[in-house]
Amino acid sequence: MKKTSPISILVVLVIGAFIIRWLSTLSSLELTGVICLVIAVVAVVVVVKRNRSKAGSAGQTATFRVTEPAPVQPVEVLRMAPQFPTEPLLKFIGKEPKVIMFVDLETNGLSPSSSVLSCSAIKCHIDPATGTLTQLDRFNRYYYPKERINPRAIAVNGLTREEIKRLRGSDEYPKHFVEDGAFQAFCDTCRRIVAHNCSFDRSFLPFFTGQSFCTMRHNTNVVCAEWMPWKGEYKWPTLLETAKHYGVPVDEGMLHKSNADVDITLQIFEKMLIRLNSR
Repeated sequence: MKKTSPISILVVLVIGAFIIRWLSTLSSLELTGVICLVIAVVAVVVVVKRNRSKAGSAGQTATFRVTEPAPVQPVEVLRMAPQFPTEPLLKFIGKEPKVIMFVDLETNGLSPSSSVLSCSAIKCHIDPATGTLTQLDRFNRYYYPKERINPRAIAVNGLTREEIKRLRGSDEYPKHFVEDGAFQAFCDTCRRIVAHNCSFDRSFLPFFTGQSFCTMRHNTNVVCAEWMPWKGEYKWPTLLETAKHYGVPVDEGMLHKSNADVDITLQIFEKMLIRLNSR
């Protein structure tokens, strides 16, 4: 402990004597006021020192731990289990024998205003009781576009003007699909059509008002081609993906040829009927 010097003690005694002498001159009321003031000052000093002591203690002992946020785990949307379209298929074929038609079109673009370049169809008799199809008639024609050839469309279907001319051969029928009433007449006895991406094909057939069955949309949750987590659903299957799922043989070099695609669509539908009757 550090010792107090004699000079410091003397100074304190002198100051104390002066204070005592000064206090002796005060009245009792004044003395009481001074005592209260001293007590208040002492109390303030004590409080200030205590707060400083707490702050210093907290600054020495408190520790702050910075932790990294836990990594956000991606939410896995549950994939839909494969689901065969039993109800839509039963509703489409009904209970009585009837005529249905398989259709495929190749066009000069995706817009309904684009020209149809080829039209292929197979008319069949269906017996819902046994699920059997009997072919009745076929339609297959090629047409020139009214507008300029669309390079993107031709890159897919290969129907250049030269190829259309070759495929038409010596047959005499209108050059443009919209001018050929033969296909509308072919459809007159049929009120049900089947197609892959049926809404697309039907957009070019405004005269057809019957029922339709799409082997693409109705097989989306059967083929399960590719899961799209951002949509929470499977993508629409291509004709090739659907054919492979049902075990239908495909010559990939003939894809996007309407006469080949309509045959594949028919075979897919036949496989669906077999699966329906085996359930």
